[in-house]
Amino acid sequence: MKPDELYMRSLIREQILKLSTQPTHKCMNGDVVPFGCEECVEDIENRLVDVTFHRDLQDYRTSARDNYNGILRVLRRTLKAAKKQHDKDNPPEAPIAADDEDEVSLVQV
Repeated sequence: MKPDELYMRSLIREQILKLSTQPTHKCMNGDVVPFGCEECVEDIENRLVDVTFHRDLQDYRTSARDNYNGILRVLRRTLKAAKKQHDKDNPPEAPIAADDEDEVSLVQV
C-alpha cells in the first residue's frame, strides 16, 4: 500500500471510532447529527412546539393528552441534556477586561 493510502485509512478509522463513541441525534428530516450540536437543539425545540400544538388539540383528562404530556416530559429532559452538551462543547468566549493601569485620564486638575 502507498503511504497516502495508509494515511487515508487511518483518518477514516479515526472518524469511524469517533462517530461510534459519540452520541448522535436523528433529526426529523432524517439527518444524523452529533448530540448537542446547534442543529440537534433546534430540532428538539421544533419537536417540542409540534407536540405541544397536537397536545393542545386534545380534550382535557383524556389518555391521548396524557400520552402527549409524557412525550413532552421526555423531550424537555432531552432538550436540557442537549443544551448542556452544547454549552460544554462550545464554551462562551471570555470578554477582554481593560486594565486600569493602561487607561489614561484626560482630565487635568
